[in-house]
Amino acid sequence: MSTSGEYAQVKDDHPFEIKEINQSGKLIATYIHSHTTSNGEESDRIDVDIAKGPSTWVMSIVGAFMPVGYPDSVTDDYTAYQFYDSIQAFASTIAGLLASRAVLQVDTEIVVSDVKGYAITFRVFIATKTCSTSSQSGTRHYSSTYFYIWLGVRSNRLPGLGVGDSTASATGAVLLNVLQESAGRIATILFAHRLGSALEPECKKYRLMADIFNDAAMILDCVSPAFPKVPRVILLSVSSICKSLCGVAAGSSKASLSAHFAKQGNLAELNAKDASQETLISLLGMLVGTFVVSRISSQLATWTALIALLSVHLGTNYLAVRSVTMRTLNRQRANLVISSLISGVIKEEARYVGKPQHPTQHPEISLPSPKDVSLQELIFESDGAIRIQGAILAHCKVGVSLQEILSSISHPTISGSYQESKSKFSPGTSITMDLYNIFKKQGYIMWYDQRRNTFLVALKAYAPPIVQFDAWFHAVWAVTAMATATETATGTGRKSMMKMNSVEVRNWMEESLGAACAYRDRVDMYSLLRSKGWDLDTPAIEVWAGSRLAIPWGKGSEEEGNEEEEMERK
Repeated sequence: MSTSGEYAQVKDDHPFEIKEINQSGKLIATYIHSHTTSNGEESDRIDVDIAKGPSTWVMSIVGAFMPVGYPDSVTDDYTAYQFYDSIQAFASTIAGLLASRAVLQVDTEIVVSDVKGYAITFRVFIATKTCSTSSQSGTRHYSSTYFYIWLGVRSNRLPGLGVGDSTASATGAVLLNVLQESAGRIATILFAHRLGSALEPECKKYRLMADIFNDAAMILDCVSPAFPKVPRVILLSVSSICKSLCGVAAGSSKASLSAHFAKQGNLAELNAKDASQETLISLLGMLVGTFVVSRISSQLATWTALIALLSVHLGTNYLAVRSVTMRTLNRQRANLVISSLISGVIKEEARYVGKPQHPTQHPEISLPSPKDVSLQELIFESDGAIRIQGAILAHCKVGVSLQEILSSISHPTISGSYQESKSKFSPGTSITMDLYNIFKKQGYIMWYDQRRNTFLVALKAYAPPIVQFDAWFHAVWAVTAMATATETATGTGRKSMMKMNSVEVRNWMEESLGAACAYRDRVDMYSLLRSKGWDLDTPAIEVWAGSRLAIPWGKGSEEEGNEEEEMERK
């Protein structure tokens, strides 16, 4: 062992190698040191062996637009997403140039009839407009182009708002703008408050919805001139609301997608390179668009090219979202994974109901990977739906208040309290207390509301994020077991839910919980999910700002939470 001030040295006559790698761990070059003797003189020699791969200038170009360490520093779906995103931006830029020329050439209004100051018109128009949204990568501009034909009624007595009206004033135009801006900003606050918790779990859905909101705003802007003054103000205000919803949905969902793509803590750099890619694509689109505009002159050719480009723009936007493979388990992905996991088991057990001999081995476990699920999931899914073989049999709400569960079990009295009859299972206690005891070791309490065909899940305070998945697993297990039993009992081949009273629901909750927990522990479900690449540490099932139950003991209690924190500190 060397002492302080001493350094290990390599002998001059001992050759050695130094390997140079990039941040992804790939070999760039190898430096080989050797000791040589020539004409009685000794010298050191260093040979450089450059690893085979893309040329230096190609790597420099890629490095200017891709994150450092690409493709190892990003997820596998990043390339496909950026490919479709680049195509849609390219098509949108060319379409914008065509529309910019067309809007100067085509603004045709054919008056079909003019009766008492009101003209029935047939109008052809092409317009383009840009909507700006903010995200972590800065301000993004969404350019949308519209070609529309409408049959409308125009009043010859009502000029534009603040333009062309001798009685209108600049103040009136300003007040109109204030009204639109106020409506949009209020909508931003309400939308963020109401759906803020859902933007990250459902980022693919809201990323596409942002384009829909933006398109709706453009359509309202385009058709507003065909209406009288008051309806026009309403349409413009609704348009401002849609633009605000676009800004919130696009910025938040884009931030979630960027966080998903970044694997090595390179979120800021990924956003910066994304902005560089958008700039390059827009520049190329303008250059190609200039050539296209110079070659296309007739109106028919212009409209044909424009519609084709817009179709490419919308289609590639959809494909870009579909190409993303999320690793978090939101409600729909959890449903697909759990259904695939337990459907075979429950069917096998249903075959042995009432028979003395039960199966000794369960069917082989088939657990889909995130890639498999991404090919099955829908962009727009019914809120909280529990699907079995494609059919929606029930719904589930996670994060409800205890009062909502009590309202489903019993009705409130005049004083606001809830009066329940005694339970048949535990003398001296109510069904609510039965539920408390049944779910004492769980991080949640669940009840089935038959009137709404919905499972209500109240989460306990200090419970870990995995509890949300446990509750969803329990709900899907319960629905699958009942649907399979109903299908077997009726012999109709159709799955459905049975009608039950409160006592039967309570019994169903207890039996399904025991079976679900036993199977979950037997197959070591958490390890299986993680081995497939699923992220169980990020809660993505609760999409509403719900409440928590602070209980004195049991799973999810403050005492257990303190114990977990103490173990983490140790």
